[in-house]
Amino acid sequence: MDERIIRLYSQSAIEKRELLKRDIDNRINNYYKCDRSSYIYSDIFFAPLEKNKLGVFITSNCLIVLSEDILSLDYSLILSVALHEAAHAICYYESNKTEHDELFRSVCRALGAEEGFEKAHIDIKERESLLSKVKKLKALSLSPFEKEAQAALKKAQEMSIKYHLESERYDDERIWEADFITSSRIARKYKILARIVSLISGVFVITVHLDEFDGLRCYGKRSDIQIALYLWDTLERTIDKKLREERKINPYLYKGQLGTTSFYLGVLSSIEERYRKIENKETTTEIVKITNENKNLAMKLVFTNTRVAFGSSSIRQNTRVFDQGRNFGSKLEIRNGIDRKDENLLLE
Repeated sequence: MDERIIRLYSQSAIEKRELLKRDIDNRINNYYKCDRSSYIYSDIFFAPLEKNKLGVFITSNCLIVLSEDILSLDYSLILSVALHEAAHAICYYESNKTEHDELFRSVCRALGAEEGFEKAHIDIKERESLLSKVKKLKALSLSPFEKEAQAALKKAQEMSIKYHLESERYDDERIWEADFITSSRIARKYKILARIVSLISGVFVITVHLDEFDGLRCYGKRSDIQIALYLWDTLERTIDKKLREERKINPYLYKGQLGTTSFYLGVLSSIEERYRKIENKETTTEIVKITNENKNLAMKLVFTNTRVAFGSSSIRQNTRVFDQGRNFGSKLEIRNGIDRKDENLLLE
């Protein structure tokens, strides 16, 4: 599961995922005249995709990903998009190909994926246009001219009800999920790195144990997740670069996983101390608030029927390396108070 798909969870997304799984499984099994769906695709999710993409089939993990922009469309259109990707999954299973060739077109016809697929493109554009009009009408509703304001507000309400604009875009609670790393075994350094990233970005992080791999998974607003993934990559590169330099100077002291873990723990300790000393206490309070909000929403939407254990374990460390990690962490330039509109944060 290599791709870092930022997956959407909301009540609507969860309900439609279940419907899609049922309908896709039925059509795939009918296509093969036997129970074969579990071999064809692993799962299906809604996620932010490029504007021109309605869906994508990821061959590395046989995952069907649908654009979150289509979530508010009629279910028949969503299903058609999903079946289009299911057709890619079948072709990949049968011929290891994902081209739009004759085999693909014949599978689409067999699954019933052709009709309505292109209409989804049109409906998304129309919906965005309607949302833009409603936004302008709501702005007019703040006019000091009473009659004009009332007329604009009434029109905005009528359009929202008629085209079901409010329910999906504004009222539906949403949280996004992404994996920092997945592996047969998660090294200690990554668990420490996850704590550092969570401290800075406010994402809620858990360790997941699945059949084929373990993973470090984070939850938050889409912007929180984007920031967290950026910080994860940047911090790992920065810290590991310093570790390589130190190992050349003193290979025995930094030997093995103990040296790596101790250095990462030192960096974490230093950053925790810097946050405690930060002059703008509102910054740390806000990040704690964001983390708790992300945790509560994840527990509500994702882990409703799942047991989640919280706890911590002691980690053995090399004191000298830990102190050098603390010294390095104290010099890392991390912006105080992350601006969630800015995805180009950095650290030097």
